[in-house]
Amino acid sequence: MSGPYLLRHGDAWRVTGPTIAGRPAPEAHVARGSGRLALAFDSEEGTIRKHGEAAAVRAWSEAERERLRAAGFEDMATVLATVDFPVAQPVVEALNACLAMGTALGFLDRLATLDAADPALAALPTYPGP
Repeated sequence: MSGPYLLRHGDAWRVTGPTIAGRPAPEAHVARGSGRLALAFDSEEGTIRKHGEAAAVRAWSEAERERLRAAGFEDMATVLATVDFPVAQPVVEALNACLAMGTALGFLDRLATLDAADPALAALPTYPGP
């Protein structure tokens, strides 16, 4: 395993704990193969704020923007971006690399490169924004 996300039978799973005494690490189902994953991040600094199933991340992003605006942090609410993408092996590898680096900087470029290399991934990324 090279990151917190992996594919099993086409679905996205997230490793939720360590391997202990030879037992497999616990995993949680995140999204079906026909679903989407998402990443919420600070678009200026690249700080990763949330990742997982697309609808859950979008809902979290909207609530977080409202919370930040209510607290008087309009600038922070404005730079919170959300990008979603299909569940596919090269995309999951790119997401794992992004999470390993701890920054979303360059992630959109990587998704665009994957899209150009494999036209079957033409649906990626959708960038709904705020």
